[in-house]
Amino acid sequence: MADGWVVWPPGAAAPAVAPGVGDDVGAVAAGDVLAVRAGAWEAVGGAHERLRAGAGADLRLRLHAAGWTVVGEGPRAPEGLRAAFTAGAGARWLRWRHPGTRPAAPSRPVARLAFAAGRLAASSAAPEPEPARRADGRPPEGVLDIAVLAAQAPQLSETFVLAEARALQARGHRVRLEARGRGSQPSPGALGDLPAAWVEDDSPLRRLADFAWLVVRHPLRTARDRRFTASFAQEQGALPLRLLAPVARRLARAGRPHLHVHFADVTAVDGLRLGRLLGTTVSLTAHAYEIYGAPRDLRRKLRCATFTTSGCAYTVRDLREVIGPDRADDVHVVVMGVDAEAFRRAAPLPGRSTVVAVGRLVEKKGFAHLIDALATPPGAAVRRLLVVGSGPLREALEARARERGVAERLTFLGARAPSGVREVLEEADVLAMPCVVAADGDRDSMPVVVKEALAMEVLVVASDEVGLPEIVRAPWGRLAPPGDAAALATALAEMLALGPQERERAGAAGRAFVQEHCDVHREAGRLSELIAGARARA
Repeated sequence: MADGWVVWPPGAAAPAVAPGVGDDVGAVAAGDVLAVRAGAWEAVGGAHERLRAGAGADLRLRLHAAGWTVVGEGPRAPEGLRAAFTAGAGARWLRWRHPGTRPAAPSRPVARLAFAAGRLAASSAAPEPEPARRADGRPPEGVLDIAVLAAQAPQLSETFVLAEARALQARGHRVRLEARGRGSQPSPGALGDLPAAWVEDDSPLRRLADFAWLVVRHPLRTARDRRFTASFAQEQGALPLRLLAPVARRLARAGRPHLHVHFADVTAVDGLRLGRLLGTTVSLTAHAYEIYGAPRDLRRKLRCATFTTSGCAYTVRDLREVIGPDRADDVHVVVMGVDAEAFRRAAPLPGRSTVVAVGRLVEKKGFAHLIDALATPPGAAVRRLLVVGSGPLREALEARARERGVAERLTFLGARAPSGVREVLEEADVLAMPCVVAADGDRDSMPVVVKEALAMEVLVVASDEVGLPEIVRAPWGRLAPPGDAAALATALAEMLALGPQERERAGAAGRAFVQEHCDVHREAGRLSELIAGARARA
């Protein structure tokens, strides 16, 4: 492994001579010679997609940050002018992603010169072909141009963003992704063939040229942008106009598409600015955190948008109160749906009294109460609890399990890609979703994994909180008061006590409900109708 890397688990001493990785090879990062153990690859989410340079170095840095020991040497410095330009873009990108890193420049003099030029001119994002259009510049009849804006993508905890985008694409619309950066935990394969660009990839020269274009093309709108941005007094971190300019020019070349922004946070501010700069319609999808955890300038964002959507009636009700009665009709329910064909059982329910919980290890998921439930007498019915997810509370939850004497029945599996979540759900008899309202007011709305589990005919026990009662109901579900460990344990025991035929009928009913009310393609149709109506009015 002279030009590859072998990684060792956190806390384990690496051998003096790295062994061959054999069956432990998880993947090879495109563009770099890089062998990685499967467990490490999965733990950090693999390598980022669509990078011309820097993927291997970024993966190594993330492995270090996660506590893995890296043994062996990384790829050699590139040789030649073309490779040095690529290295320049990669080094610049790495400094953006990992402040404080100083990747070494190629050693040859000509490569050093090209490396410096590459820092100014090269971009990690490959150019995309311009979409075909009618003679008048508009898309074909019935086809919408849509740009989905996100802060980070693809991100493992936000797979619903790209699932919705791909569902819009499957309906024949021209859809592209614009994001500030790639997710801290990539979701391998989530992009598919979706055209995408990232602000972090834009070179300094590109930003300068596109800023000049924006000033010349839209001088008044450009002059008004600073005042409009400042009107969101509570929201900090909006992109400087020079960083937003390449996004604006890409969108102008794409025909000034409708802008659909996920999360009503600072990304919404940038989306609304782009809408004003380009003279196009903008919609927001508000999730739970921006409504309850950090509702900064929320009313102004909602009122500046053409329309707003959210994933359940619970959040839509509160958003309509925020926006005011005169604009309440501009807030709509669009469920973050699932593909029931992708989440279809391959085998009958196992019947081994296995409960699965999926989500970030944070307070609002209520996993502390789930651990407490295992320690109650009814909780003894749960023979095995599998927790999928990562987050800041892992150590505290592990300690709680030891204190309650249930650690032997509990396994933390870490974060998993959608395919990995599906595999774990195959082992589940019941999904537990014990959500609570966190101390700071943050909460879930309607977790996507509940719909994924129901699509796989897995029964669900959840809190009687947020939007969960809208989908968790008899016969496929049971509800318990949030934070009530005893009630949660009783509900789990009741579901696990069902006979095979009763569980099969209940699971089939849950899957039918998801297919009718939570299908990602049907919900994408609802969103496209809202966008078409907004474009027609505009």
